Amino acid sequence: MDLDQQLAAALHQHQAGHLDEAATIYRALLKVQPNHPDALHLLGLIEHRHGHADEAIRLIQQAIALHPHVFNFPLSLAEVLYGQGQYAAAEQACRAAIRLEPNHAEAHNHLGVMLKAQNRFADAEQAYRAALVLKPDYAEAWNNLGNVLNQQGRPADAEHSFRQALAVNPQSPDVWNNLGNALQHLFRLSDAEAAYRQALALRPAFADACYNLGVVLGETGRLSDAIDAYVQTLQLDGANSAALDELIHLMLRACIWEGLSPLIDELLRRFRSGETDLNSFSMLDLPATAAEQLQCAQRNAARIQSNVQMQYEHPSSSVWPTRIKIGYLSYDYRQHPVAFLIGELFALHNREQFEIYALAIGPDDHSPIRQNFKDTCDHFIDLAPLSRIEAAAKIKELGIHVLIDLTGYTTGARTEILAQHPAPVQVNWLGYPGTMGAAFIEYIIADPTIIPPELEHHYSEAVVRMPDCYQLNDRRRPIAEHTPSRADCGLPEDAVVFCSFNHTHKITVEMFALWMQILLKTPNSMLWLLESNALASDNLRLAAQAHGIDPVRIVMAPRKPLPEHMARYRVADIALDTFPYNSHTTASDALWAGCPLVTCMGETFASRVAGSLLQAAHLPECIAHSFEEYSTLAIKLATNRETLSSLRARLTLNRSTLPLFDAPRVVQNLESAYVRMLEQWMSGEPPHGFDVRSQ
Repeated sequence: MDLDQQLAAALHQHQAGHLDEAATIYRALLKVQPNHPDALHLLGLIEHRHGHADEAIRLIQQAIALHPHVFNFPLSLAEVLYGQGQYAAAEQACRAAIRLEPNHAEAHNHLGVMLKAQNRFADAEQAYRAALVLKPDYAEAWNNLGNVLNQQGRPADAEHSFRQALAVNPQSPDVWNNLGNALQHLFRLSDAEAAYRQALALRPAFADACYNLGVVLGETGRLSDAIDAYVQTLQLDGANSAALDELIHLMLRACIWEGLSPLIDELLRRFRSGETDLNSFSMLDLPATAAEQLQCAQRNAARIQSNVQMQYEHPSSSVWPTRIKIGYLSYDYRQHPVAFLIGELFALHNREQFEIYALAIGPDDHSPIRQNFKDTCDHFIDLAPLSRIEAAAKIKELGIHVLIDLTGYTTGARTEILAQHPAPVQVNWLGYPGTMGAAFIEYIIADPTIIPPELEHHYSEAVVRMPDCYQLNDRRRPIAEHTPSRADCGLPEDAVVFCSFNHTHKITVEMFALWMQILLKTPNSMLWLLESNALASDNLRLAAQAHGIDPVRIVMAPRKPLPEHMARYRVADIALDTFPYNSHTTASDALWAGCPLVTCMGETFASRVAGSLLQAAHLPECIAHSFEEYSTLAIKLATNRETLSSLRARLTLNRSTLPLFDAPRVVQNLESAYVRMLEQWMSGEPPHGFDVRSQ
């Protein structure tokens, strides 16, 4: 058998999948002719399939050296290098192949994959588009293009690409799943759900699509179905920590506590061992330390930073601006607790010294609240339709001096915009109760209670302390003139009414057990909770019964418009805070309406907010530092009407003079902080923390 016959026989075995037999023939051929380029190349491919990457690279490089003008040799080398994570080297090999065959669509598609692996999304997009010019019906390239467009924050363009891919191959579950992701980013949740269900119809064991379906179901309030979707995801892929994280969050929202503790322990084990990162926002609900929250945020920031291709440079300047341009970046210019707090902010800013930009990255809910922000700022800029690169470029173009992130790691975050550092000074304030863990955020605005000096090491930002409280409150927060009767609310006239109108995910099994102890020790008392979802309401009543409390003592308050909801605080006697995730806007609502709040303070930002509010409301006696102290304080107030009445009277009489509700002074203090931050940048100083003197 001559060499050509040997090669043909080896190719036959190779194509039939008999790799060992083919390799034996290639090696025999190479003993006779060590520099046979085809045998070297093909044996290299088999070594790659067997996981022997170094040998595969050596053989294919030898073939290239012998025949440098054979197109598929460098293309194969690129594939092997890519599999080894040598993305830059793979890119160069792929480009060498394209120089030999510029009209090879598959090579351009492969180049896009290698560029995407280096987070060079714009370059990858160009490569995929080159492939599609050569081969317009190339479904894989359309899908890859859609993914890279989605990663650039261009979901509308991504949707078009995915639909082009489906026009060629409508039976691809991967493309249907990717289409669902784009539709979800476009806030078209029902369309996204349909896409995920189509992906699962085509591939029932598709764990990613099952997870994504769970996200949409949760966002549309179908908690039970969403929980089922996450359980199914974990059955398909037990290592999916994102699904475990979401399952825990939904179980907390539904107050499903049976079996929850082992799931939390497992998720924290994975995080602590480095097996997985966690969502920083959901971390706030878990029994994690301040040090662990910092570590979690730092990992998230590093991941976000790795996906950013460039950062803007801001050399220091000696020219003080005529007006300082302040940009407030937020997803929540809508019906949202953050919006309720900052309703007066823009109108109170000193326009002679500051120019105010509202930078919106969330959907328009067409509410009066959003219109208020449009009416009271100097410039309302809708960045939501822009990609993260375009949004950052727009902020840079506007010349924003101080950029305040009001979203943090909460819902709708677009931290990639901040990671490009479009403004010289970037600040974490109000929306996210914790550190961002990011080098691209210079400052965090806090106060002496939120972050005392001994806790500063848990924050990556330089700490700027407001003199009273970090939180701003809208003095126009409406309270309906009509106060409902207790009968209207389903409450007995003569009972002591404890209330907690927090989201149910903040009610931990330990917190609820503590509340039940308080009810046991105050027999003539009721617990009034916000009706969040039917599952939670049922489970809370069942849990009360298990603690020996008659379920009729747990009363649910249906959702009401804000003015009517605020009026209900006049009906309650005492507000009970949650732990470790305190009431935030909910706490200031209670205090604004004249209802005293009992809190327990920990070491994390989220567990110290209510304490900060109480200090600024001149009610430090309502702050506990242990569950035992919390219980004793709540019972004391419930059984001592004189003390309780005194607290309520102080809140009501002093409301207009309390630091907590002195919005003009808070805004003046913020402005003082912004000036100091800008001075530090202009002088070339590194960011360092400071205490703001009260204006």
